[in-house]
Amino acid sequence: MKKRRKVIIGLALLLCVSVIVSGCKSKKNIVKEMTPLMYEYQKRPLMEYFSSRESSVLISNSADETLENSDLIVKGMVLKYYPTEKKAYGKYFEWLYPEDEKKNNEKKEIPVMFDSENYHVKEGIELTEEIKNFKFMVEEFDFTKESTKKLKVEKSGYNFEVPSYSLSYELSKNDETIKDYIQDKQLVKYDHATKIEFSRDGNGYSGGKIKLNIHRSPNVSINEFINTDSSETEGTDYRALFLGEETENEQETSDLQ
Repeated sequence: MKKRRKVIIGLALLLCVSVIVSGCKSKKNIVKEMTPLMYEYQKRPLMEYFSSRESSVLISNSADETLENSDLIVKGMVLKYYPTEKKAYGKYFEWLYPEDEKKNNEKKEIPVMFDSENYHVKEGIELTEEIKNFKFMVEEFDFTKESTKKLKVEKSGYNFEVPSYSLSYELSKNDETIKDYIQDKQLVKYDHATKIEFSRDGNGYSGGKIKLNIHRSPNVSINEFINTDSSETEGTDYRALFLGEETENEQETSDLQ
């Protein structure tokens, strides 16, 4: 009897240690923690989204596709909203990372400005269809409480050390909004996405990341990052870059994570 009691106590202690080390959050609590990020997505024009905020916000979106030859191509846009001007500045980019390490990476980057009319580029630079028709997920998707009730939670995660939260939903193959969005990203050979993942770090809300998983092999995904802690005066000054008043710096890398 005493031996059994020791075993039970030992298992209880082991369980407690496991909970302390790994952290413990129920799926319901993780959904609650992720709600502010999900509610950023209310399917509205981009300038309407920017104008609804009292401070600067930075948003980036990239479509990542591993080609059949294992090269990685990344196409996307990063914008920082300047509320004092009611305009956003940033850049459109296309990056190619060859699998062959002997080959050089190829990068094309075009500074852009976005206002109530649309996208603008510097004089002498072509305003391409890719830039003119670029759409962020925040413009196209709607993740209200009612809409997410229809989705099945595939996985939820919590790391108390950061802390960090993650939540992924299974997607229907018949979701026309997602099908259209994938085609707009010139990924026409893929007709649906398998799941969508939400993730964010920190105790207070300051934005987060959404990943739309389209294909596993080769790997294809669309990633969107929102930083509501952005500042007009800190980090990369995309306005100055567009106006030719500043050179690029290493901060831009973190803007796209």
